[in-house]
Amino acid sequence: MPFDALGDFLSALQDAGELVRIAAPVDSAVELAAIVDRVAAAHPQGGPALLFTSVRNSQVPVIANLLGHPRRLCRALGVDTLADAGQRLGSTLQPDRPGNWWEALRLLPQWTERAGWLPRTVKQGLCQQVVKLGRDINLYEWPLPRHWPQESLPTLTAGVLVTAATPEHPLRLTRTAVQVVDRHRLLPYWLPQHPAWPLVDRFRGEKRQLPVALVFGGDPVLQIAAEAVDWLGLPAGFAWPGLLRGKAIELVKCRTHELEVPADAEWIVEGFVDPDAVAEPLVGLALPTAHLAERTDVPPIQVTAITHRASPLFSTVVPGPPPHEEAWLRWAIDRLFLPAVRQGVPEIVDCVRPWSGGCRHTLFVSIRKSQPYQARKVMHALWGTVPFQRVKMIVVVDADVDVQRESAVWWAVSSRVDPLRDVVWLTGAADMDDHATAVRGAGGRWGIDATRKLPAEGAGRPWPDELRWPPDVLASLHERWGEWGLPAPAQGI
Repeated sequence: MPFDALGDFLSALQDAGELVRIAAPVDSAVELAAIVDRVAAAHPQGGPALLFTSVRNSQVPVIANLLGHPRRLCRALGVDTLADAGQRLGSTLQPDRPGNWWEALRLLPQWTERAGWLPRTVKQGLCQQVVKLGRDINLYEWPLPRHWPQESLPTLTAGVLVTAATPEHPLRLTRTAVQVVDRHRLLPYWLPQHPAWPLVDRFRGEKRQLPVALVFGGDPVLQIAAEAVDWLGLPAGFAWPGLLRGKAIELVKCRTHELEVPADAEWIVEGFVDPDAVAEPLVGLALPTAHLAERTDVPPIQVTAITHRASPLFSTVVPGPPPHEEAWLRWAIDRLFLPAVRQGVPEIVDCVRPWSGGCRHTLFVSIRKSQPYQARKVMHALWGTVPFQRVKMIVVVDADVDVQRESAVWWAVSSRVDPLRDVVWLTGAADMDDHATAVRGAGGRWGIDATRKLPAEGAGRPWPDELRWPPDVLASLHERWGEWGLPAPAQGI
């Protein structure tokens, strides 16, 4: 069942025992984020959502770690497992659709109208119960978080940025962190490949200002949809959340420009970007890589309106390494679109970006190997896709290795790899937030073929059989284990 409002989702979490209310006073500068960080570190499989009801110098409650657990991601999508969500999405996109998954995704805005998931415009929305314009605009009225002591300014991390649509650039949703410069100005973290830059150039040529809006709250599937758009590199606007939730999003027109935003959101920040404005340095921004961002010069967003519910909630995503919420979102998107990856590269059994790679720089892939150098073919195919083009290490293993278990993957690397033969080195585009490269945005990448080698791959000698227990022995052990008074066995390699 879709959740139209963030409050509805929190009520469901409360009933399920997945929400912890914190009534003791907390400070939004560092202290709140430090609590969230410690809770995340103590729950590697996902901690509870945290609702801070008494934030100093604010009357607005703050929700954090909202989607930092697989169960809550599944609850937001209305499924029991993320595999179910992937199968549902695949069955929706595949039947009677032209081409493959990717073609169906590109045609999404056209055929969602027939499916009834295209957003609908309404005259009024709860997100505009309170409207502040002109001198009444003051971002500092909100419990703005500074997540880490090294951050120079408060940062909004849970907003979905909506940018204007043009014939060449359809409406797009992105998860974009923004720094709060003063009471009515923001700096968006737009890297050079961000889809907003072509819009800035177009509006500069037309001598117009670029309208933008930041959306906070509403159905939590908005966060998943915006992350999916980033993952796919496809513009789909509010058709995406409609598809993922199986129900159209209701939109309301902004008060100071023509953009439309979810009517049931908690609060909205409207504004314009002047393409001719002097770019300002964005520095001291904490990233999910557990480091500060490198300086990026961006044009500011001039806030023209803040609208919100009568009793709004404020949400934040604390940036940090896994198992923080950002990592769970990336993990969920990879699981959701695994069927699409398999369709493009059919020999793939499973793939995952492990915690040890920050859920971004490393990819483990298992394949059904049937020909020489197939692992290398898979590496190059994945590097040629938008989701994985900036992954700097790919490890390919056989189908019998569970890539969800890092120890199993590294066991395959240690036992099936000759470094002189099985390592591939390339140069190319790199993650702009990868501080390890000599040049920002360009660097090396490498692949490890940890599959069993065929004679044509230069194995040189017979590949030995591995030691394995036969199924009948394992079944007997499972049936009789309790007779021997031993503790439950840990999962072996």
